[in-house]
Amino acid sequence: MRYARQLNLIGKRGQEKLRRAKVIIFGLGGLGNFVSLELTLSGVGKITLVDKDVVSLSDLNRQFLYEEKDVGKKKVLVAARRLREINPDVVIEPIYGDLMKMKIDKLIKDCDLVVDCLDDWKTRWKLFEEVKKAKKPLVHGAVEGWRGQVGFLKENIDKVKKVGLACTAVLSPPVGLVGSLQATICLRYLLGQLKKEFFMTMNLEKGEFKRLEF
Repeated sequence: MRYARQLNLIGKRGQEKLRRAKVIIFGLGGLGNFVSLELTLSGVGKITLVDKDVVSLSDLNRQFLYEEKDVGKKKVLVAARRLREINPDVVIEPIYGDLMKMKIDKLIKDCDLVVDCLDDWKTRWKLFEEVKKAKKPLVHGAVEGWRGQVGFLKENIDKVKKVGLACTAVLSPPVGLVGSLQATICLRYLLGQLKKEFFMTMNLEKGEFKRLEF
């Protein structure tokens, strides 16, 4: 059975919650690769992928859903194909386009959870505004060099703006850590285990982790 090991942890009822869940991920870079893969492996029912970029050679040090043969192709289409191969049970919906030109309210209307894996703060702030208007829960993640940040936010989305990372210099392990934390937060929320908002920063160079609860 595909989910046998995790059933020992979350049970059949928990797995059914994941099967019924709808998650939308904005950004299919390094963070989006990790989050989308781990939610797919876990059996989340429907995952919508939103991104405007094509695969570049410089992506391949951390974005493992893509290969050299995919350079120049739309990330959402390549990722969707790969994720469907990994777990055919999960519905993957790719949406290619510029978030700044999209009607975000319609995209997030029917989802249970919004995941921010963006690397552009102008776009991210627009997403925050729409998520707050729609009163949707948000899982945020960002990484720069050895530093990263994650958060589960609803009422306190605005507080993330004060702590932004530029996301221009990255190694694979910090991206993987932040992305895996985001995926874990997603699963805990979808399982009904996470209620309280929090924001966490990390400095992996110094081995420092700081957590703030709202």
